[in-house]
Amino acid sequence: MEEDEAMEFLFKCLNADSNEAEDAVGLVRDLGRLPLAIEQAGGFIQETGVTISEYRGLYNKNRSKALREGLSDTHRFEYYRETVSTTWNVSFETVHKKDRLASVILKIAAFLDGKQIQKDLFCGATLIMAENEEGVSEWEINKAFGTLMSYSLVQPVRAQGSVEMHLLVQNVIRDDKKTDKVQCFMQSAELVQRRFPWGGDMNNLKVCRRYLSQAQNCTAIAQELQIQNSVIANILDFMASYLRLAGQFEESLTYEQRALKIEELEFGVDHINSVNAIKGIGIVYVVQGKYAEAISWFERALKIFEREFGVDDVNSASTINNIATVYDSQGKYAEAISWYERALNIYEREFGVDHINSSYTIRNIG
Repeated sequence: MEEDEAMEFLFKCLNADSNEAEDAVGLVRDLGRLPLAIEQAGGFIQETGVTISEYRGLYNKNRSKALREGLSDTHRFEYYRETVSTTWNVSFETVHKKDRLASVILKIAAFLDGKQIQKDLFCGATLIMAENEEGVSEWEINKAFGTLMSYSLVQPVRAQGSVEMHLLVQNVIRDDKKTDKVQCFMQSAELVQRRFPWGGDMNNLKVCRRYLSQAQNCTAIAQELQIQNSVIANILDFMASYLRLAGQFEESLTYEQRALKIEELEFGVDHINSVNAIKGIGIVYVVQGKYAEAISWFERALKIFEREFGVDDVNSASTINNIATVYDSQGKYAEAISWYERALNIYEREFGVDHINSSYTIRNIG
């Protein structure tokens, strides 16, 4: 429903006008302006005598209970015999029996950003079905989404190659005891990781924008479920790079710090797998003009490279350049030239004199 229609319907279900207009607007938004859910909430409020504000608190704390709560006798006979959860669960069970792939996609999609679920997230992916990993084709993916559309569990987003999934449908699936939350979420996270490339590359910006909401949604759910692993760390690192390029430095720093914390828990402090996050934090400090902090983080990254590959290995060259850039930005030109020349020596040893990989460093020395 449109918001004004939803408000009117809520007050009709309450059989009264209300002086809680602000809370009523909030409630219909919480319920996604879905008539069946509004009817159910109105019946509960009228029968128990709670205020709209109190119901919102109950609903958000006990989402699954609110969705399964039965209607009052009056409302049951006047409108519906089934609750929101029961109504949808009938469809879920039917889809599960009819189309196994559609059922798997439905559960994974419950953990994606439902406003726009790109169908190509699933194309070429390997999904867990009946405890076995199976590859799926684009043809099979489109057939599965067709099944979900036929039961109105998703709606097509015109000319976008995407579908929309109602928030309440997602909530019911997530709250179902039959749903393995961690497995379904991790499958969704792996799909996002595969499609959301490293944001530090300008050529990837357009692709990143297409899947940005999915990456943001993924990191938020990971925090909610307290899931910390390398897949989530990678997405956080990619998000940080994208946000840094977009000029959102504080947000970028927050994502890099979260990524680093996960990597330290999984691999230990100053592991080679954490070096990108460490360098990323240094880069944010540079653009913020916090040069002392930047040098500290770049030196920490350099020590990791030297421990893993040896002094002045080619893997260290970009970090050496980073340190030179900080001194350059501070007007400490002698130190800057010394670090740039060190990087140039590495490039010339690895690639030869005046190779394209040396051009950035040669220009900076100039």
